[in-house]
Amino acid sequence: MRTVIYRIVLIFCSLYLVSCYKDIDLEKFRPIPKVVINGVITTDTVVLASVTRTWFFTENVPNVNLKNAKVELYVDNIFRENMVWQEKKDTDGNVSGCFVSSVVPREGEVVKIVVTSEYGMAYVEDKIPMSTDIDLVEMTAKKESNPDDVRITVGPDGEVVVEQIKYYVIHYRVTFQDTPGQKNYYFIYIDEGPMHEWTYGSFDFSIDPIYDNHQTVLDGVLGFDDGGGSGCVFSDEKIEGRQYTFTVKESLDEMYVNMQEEEGEDKYKRRILLYSLSESYYRYLVALEKIYGGSVSGSLSDIGLAEPVKVYSNVCGGVGILGACQRAEKIVDIRNLIESTD
Repeated sequence: MRTVIYRIVLIFCSLYLVSCYKDIDLEKFRPIPKVVINGVITTDTVVLASVTRTWFFTENVPNVNLKNAKVELYVDNIFRENMVWQEKKDTDGNVSGCFVSSVVPREGEVVKIVVTSEYGMAYVEDKIPMSTDIDLVEMTAKKESNPDDVRITVGPDGEVVVEQIKYYVIHYRVTFQDTPGQKNYYFIYIDEGPMHEWTYGSFDFSIDPIYDNHQTVLDGVLGFDDGGGSGCVFSDEKIEGRQYTFTVKESLDEMYVNMQEEEGEDKYKRRILLYSLSESYYRYLVALEKIYGGSVSGSLSDIGLAEPVKVYSNVCGGVGILGACQRAEKIVDIRNLIESTD
């Protein structure tokens, strides 16, 4: 009897396990490819645009550049020229490229890009915002340490060395004037220039009251990624029409300060950048921060407890983003500030 029951249980288990598997034809879920337009327009350079298509994950990363597409450039609804595909190779031999124009847009102009390809027609436009200057940058510095913040190393004789980490804490106060009577959007960024293999400094933007639950993960998205640094996106909702001083704190490891400078390196220079953003670009960057920056909504959506964040797109007939910005900058040197705290 036990043998019969045992066989019956085995039969039911085998049927149950078999029912857990099902072949799914992923190809029936393949969407129709769409045109993708990406670009950032500024008054510093000619209009450039990346024109590609969407692809399905089973395609194994194909070449999606639409280099044969017709890409028309309009400024204030006036046709200016057809943009030209320009190809380049990186150091690894990988081929990439974008469409290039000869037009440098000006403040207040509306730039429109129209793409016609085998995947249909798509267009996108954005307006160059007014620039906002940096009026003043003030800095203070002091030395701090945390008893719980230690560095553990192994000495030449194999002994374990535990030392307390000391930091130079620099506060940057960046003053600018918000333009009254209109919505303005900003991205403040501090670049710390060439760094060693390890990064010893960090920036904290959350100490400023205007900080709005954003994480600083936007390195490189504004075309400025030649060094270490970080930034923060914000609007003028809390400072409408006023002069405002944004505060940023940098914590710089004493070990890095004491390291000998390499040839051509200037570890004490900081470039303070204030970007004026279009609304479209602002909305796109905020969406990126929520997705990648560990914000409350972003973290909860990762585990299914909140609505997923949708990346903002202003492309009609396709996907992607055309953002516009202008940049103001000031370069400061913290060498004397650091030396005066010793």
